[in-house]
Amino acid sequence: RIVKIPIARITDVSIIAESNFFAAGIDLQGKAATERDLMEKMEAFAKAAARYKLKTFVHGLHSISLTTAAVCAGYDYIDGDAIASLVETPSGLSNLNEEDLYRRLAHG
Repeated sequence: RIVKIPIARITDVSIIAESNFFAAGIDLQGKAATERDLMEKMEAFAKAAARYKLKTFVHGLHSISLTTAAVCAGYDYIDGDAIASLVETPSGLSNLNEEDLYRRLAHG
């Protein structure tokens, strides 16, 4: 289980850890705060989560500086337009069903 928290609502990470979540993260998408303020909150969240050995993620990184701050803070998973834009249909993927999975095993 994972939980994504709006950055403005970050208070006590111990509640998340005690609820047996695998990872906890924050969502920066659409936030109007200054980058300095966001970086400080990202750092505080990462430190708090590390005390409880929670995996961390940050969603919605929209600049190289915020991405760098997330990496330096030790986030396990990061995403946002600064890393890669969303695509309607990723290339190189195929739709598979259960039969496709077993066909490969049967024909070895």
